[in-house]
Amino acid sequence: MGRYRLPPGVYVYVGSARRNLAQRVARHRRLATEKQGNRHWHLDGLLLHRRARLIEAELLPGADECTVSQQLAGRKGVTIPVPRFGATDCRNGCGAHLYRLE
Repeated sequence: MGRYRLPPGVYVYVGSARRNLAQRVARHRRLATEKQGNRHWHLDGLLLHRRARLIEAELLPGADECTVSQQLAGRKGVTIPVPRFGATDCRNGCGAHLYRLE
């Protein structure tokens, strides 16, 4: 995705895992805490940044990530800080799967 400067704030990332959802979230927590590990997804690069913190993860088993993402994108005060972040392979028209909350 390249390098981006994100202003301090609260960000929401919408992602999915076909299986092992709890393990995926545990991996993201570890990356955010230990600041080391392999980058597999766009979110990994963000979590490995020295100032990034993972505050909360909400699991929605069975939910479609694009539906959740598009619902979030339509809310007041929600912006897309990096177009296509987390959604480069999206076929449902999502502008991104990373959002900044105003």
